Amino acid sequence: MIGYDSSSQKIKHFRVDKMRNIRMMEQKREGENVFRQVDVSKYTNMHFGMFSGQEQTVELLCQNQSIGIIMDRFGTETRLCKVDEEHFRATINVVVSNNFLGWLIGLGDDIKIVGPENVLQMMQERVQSLMEMYGKEPS
Repeated sequence: MIGYDSSSQKIKHFRVDKMRNIRMMEQKREGENVFRQVDVSKYTNMHFGMFSGQEQTVELLCQNQSIGIIMDRFGTETRLCKVDEEHFRATINVVVSNNFLGWLIGLGDDIKIVGPENVLQMMQERVQSLMEMYGKEPS
């Protein structure tokens, strides 16, 4: 569930399966104006799971066959630019998190981060960490 946390004055994710003793309140909801300013479709496209992180504009180099994946995930207004006969670049706005990086890893060689440098570095560190974790003998 997406809700407004009045104590931190920001939108947060809440796990419905962890909620207890839910009840209706007659008190006016705080944060109503915040929700009116949020495009929920864009908000959910940028977030992977319930994980937060820094929203950034990320550039991806994609094989043409992955255009459906990009459009399904980020919407039909995603900026695309032809690179060559086999590739295009997609410019997306996304909340960069381990879930986002994991999503890209799951797509294999079809989609590659090309910028910005800090996101590329995050991916390199994540892959290195996984290589170290899976390269060791079980203890």
